[in-house]
Amino acid sequence: MIREELVHINGIPKKLAVFLHGYQDTAEHIERKSFELREIDNFALHIPQAPFINEVDETKRQWYSIHQFDPNDKRRSTASWEEFIEFYNRMTIGLEEANHYILE
Repeated sequence: MIREELVHINGIPKKLAVFLHGYQDTAEHIERKSFELREIDNFALHIPQAPFINEVDETKRQWYSIHQFDPNDKRRSTASWEEFIEFYNRMTIGLEEANHYILE
């Protein structure tokens, strides 16, 4: 369950955008970049905060542990696009875990 989120509503919402911040990021950082979206009439913006403190930078958040699937950061120096994709395909379990928080 998402326990923290930033919400901006302008008028009676007919449109909704949900932004999920990336690894080593925060909802607040995305919010600072989204000021133009908040000006759209009849619009709601939701920016959920990832539930976990980031394993590399404790001032940031994460949806799941990338290091659980790539402890030595080998994805950063892959020889091919296929190898890079393979690293992220292994992270499907993490995405499924994150999905639990988002949809709950």
